[in-house]
Amino acid sequence: MRHFWLFIFLFFLISYTLKGQNNNEQIVMDGFFEDWNAFPGFIDSEFDGEEIDLVKYSLTYDHQNLYLYFETTREIDLFDGTNLKIYFDLDGNSNTGENINTIGAELILDFAKKEISFFHTENPKTQSMSSFDVLALPTYTSKAFEISIPILKDEFINTLVKSTTINIQLVAESTTEDYLPNLGEYFSENIEILKAPIFYDTISFKQPNTFRLLHYNTFHDGITNAERKNEFKALVKAINPDIISFNELWNTTEEQAKLFLNSCFPNEVWSVKKISGNITATKFEVNQWFEVSKGDRILGGLFTAKLETDTFQVYHTNMHLSCCAKDDQRKKQILANNLFVDSLKTNQIINSKKPMIISGDINLVGFKEQYDNRLRGKDFDNQSDYDNTELADVCPKSLNTNVTRTWRDAKSKYPPGRLDYIFYSDSNLKIVQSFVLDTETLLEKDLKRLGLSKTITTKASDHLPLVVDFSIN
Repeated sequence: MRHFWLFIFLFFLISYTLKGQNNNEQIVMDGFFEDWNAFPGFIDSEFDGEEIDLVKYSLTYDHQNLYLYFETTREIDLFDGTNLKIYFDLDGNSNTGENINTIGAELILDFAKKEISFFHTENPKTQSMSSFDVLALPTYTSKAFEISIPILKDEFINTLVKSTTINIQLVAESTTEDYLPNLGEYFSENIEILKAPIFYDTISFKQPNTFRLLHYNTFHDGITNAERKNEFKALVKAINPDIISFNELWNTTEEQAKLFLNSCFPNEVWSVKKISGNITATKFEVNQWFEVSKGDRILGGLFTAKLETDTFQVYHTNMHLSCCAKDDQRKKQILANNLFVDSLKTNQIINSKKPMIISGDINLVGFKEQYDNRLRGKDFDNQSDYDNTELADVCPKSLNTNVTRTWRDAKSKYPPGRLDYIFYSDSNLKIVQSFVLDTETLLEKDLKRLGLSKTITTKASDHLPLVVDFSIN
């Protein structure tokens, strides 16, 4: 009898602590998890799973998305080699949908297949997570992940979502399956229909004594592509950067890049350098260009930035690391860049007083150690870093959203993610403004002021432009 009442108490505790958790706190989808402390969630016992041992779960929501957070006991790659499924009962009826552990699921996320399946009609259907705009971060291995699922949008209420109570079950499938919560239990969430917030985020003009960096993966020579170059011209003119790092300009020459920039800014002189598909361009005086690692897509440049009251040298790296499953290659490329920076320090070309910036499509979709070693500026043997502090990760959001994503392609099997990064030495630089420019999220007044259309970034590239305004610290 004592065990029976203990079970009843634990089940009641699960339901009570997880219902109605939405409050004034808002989750930022960026792959960092401090904001989840406002949503305590549920702790599961360890060692009851084999390949994946699920140990923690939290959930909240806004007017469009469910946000789900979970932890495991070891680092996993969520989209490669991980047999995790999340089941959602959206009508509170266990007799409808796909039966799983006492709930009837109308929606299933399958991370191994990168698919989302719907069972809310007589004809079940499956589509890619990317086409449904599911977002899961980080893209590299981790012990924790946050996921947004856009099922609370107006078009899904009363079609997908037919109840204010949503039941959820996480299942890590292996020879020993791990259920979160345990077999015979499920999470029950009370959902309210919320009004859309009013956004005011806007693109500010550059402030005095700052310089603007633009990073942009152009998707196969976008600035010279006949069908897309006008979109890039409008975007680059609107951003008005001082330093640009372009990726994927495979067949674009330095001269073509100069002509493109001259068409954007007829009265300005640009210095341009190309290595592989990387092109770096700057309005500043160029002290020296560097081929960081022969055969790799890493281009260095030392510039003299002349601002209103400050003049200083800044070292910039334009980096496009190998894609997809090439973890070993990315590791070698990061190590090569770190060692090259060490050699510049040894030869007194740069020092810790000169700001350093790294921008690029860094493709961190493998092991987390690549992110850590890029951030710390150290090699993989933990030798000296750039300025005795970690580099900082800008991690900009799209304006008028709570989302940091830099790549999306509805035709890909992979859902949107954060592949493009800007790192900087925060010992001598500070951020004045930063954002990911997604014209889909801009205010109408910004679109009109900047001469942009709502769909221009979608047409231009599968990547989004990252923009940061820096001042000397």
